[in-house]
Amino acid sequence: MFRSSEFALDRRPSLRWPVNRFGIRLAGDKKELPAVNAPLSRLDATNTDRHKKRQVGLTEGPTSARPFGRMDSAGAHPPFPRQTRRMVFAEFEEKTYEIAYDIELSRGGGVTPWAPGQVLEHLVGFDAAADPDASHPLWRVLGASRPKGLVLLPDHWIAPSGRRPTSRQLPSNPISFLVQFKRPEFIRSHAGKQWKLWGTPYFRFKVDAAQQRTLKRLETNTAGEAIVRYASPAFSTNAAMDVARWDGKVIVSSGHVAPTTMAGHSAWTYVSAGAAGRPNPTGEEHRFDRLSDLFREPDDYEKPQPLGARSEVATVDAIKSHVEVLAGAAMTREPHLRRVVDEWRRELLREGVAPGMVNSVGQFAAVQSITARLGASWWILDREALIHQ
Repeated sequence: MFRSSEFALDRRPSLRWPVNRFGIRLAGDKKELPAVNAPLSRLDATNTDRHKKRQVGLTEGPTSARPFGRMDSAGAHPPFPRQTRRMVFAEFEEKTYEIAYDIELSRGGGVTPWAPGQVLEHLVGFDAAADPDASHPLWRVLGASRPKGLVLLPDHWIAPSGRRPTSRQLPSNPISFLVQFKRPEFIRSHAGKQWKLWGTPYFRFKVDAAQQRTLKRLETNTAGEAIVRYASPAFSTNAAMDVARWDGKVIVSSGHVAPTTMAGHSAWTYVSAGAAGRPNPTGEEHRFDRLSDLFREPDDYEKPQPLGARSEVATVDAIKSHVEVLAGAAMTREPHLRRVVDEWRRELLREGVAPGMVNSVGQFAAVQSITARLGASWWILDREALIHQ
């Protein structure tokens, strides 16, 4: 399409001096302009008429009636918007934050976590101190083909520290921590919708409706067995991220909010971690907990029943029961996930894996698949250790 911001034209082939968008003639030879069949807009006709008057010295007023902006046969477009710093997304990607958080958590992070892959090792009887040969069930489980959408191993299934606990070190009274990471926006303008609530620059993240429904369902159906939270940092620049990673303060600089708190809302705003936060302008104020705050209410946890001397059988049974509850919640209202898990169970049976192990590993895969689909992280914590910390 020919742009009249480059030349003043009367839409007919003719010789004209090239002019800029302000109607000032440019140096150079006359050029033949192409014919354009599009009808003249009112503004283009006005500009052409002014150009003709200018040639005989009759032009009045400004040298050009053309506004600043783009022009075409449909008329004037509004000027290009200027860059604004009133609202900016965090400079780092959501995945960068997730990895930094997970690595710090795997090294301690104020609690003692176990990655799901370490639990998987014990569900299939893999002793971390041994090197199983090719006939070990672990290789049959890992080698069996899996349907699309079924995930077995998480990204961080072995902690970066190299810590791989024995069965006696695994939690005998486990509780899961499911965390969905969010990249914040930083709002520094009075024009921000929630500025009146804070009166100072603040952070905000938005939630996806489908993701919110799934997380809320998991939180509701795993009450007492899992802590499900959104996590978001109280910083937004790459420099702040680098400092937090170097100092080991990614987690302490992050706040956590429950999906049930976000029910009926699409955004969460806050100023800092460990202080107040609000879901949307009309939401009630809630504490934006740090990770350590989530485990300060021992009354929320059942006291573990005495098991006598801690045995490998008791520990593995506790893990199996825990994963079974999580799997039931993961597959609620998820017919496709149930179908692919059942398909994979049949494949494991064909590979010669024991039926009891097939059931446990299938449940594990269901939990890992739903968290992978959400982009969340799944960690196992020791309930008993949390009570006494």
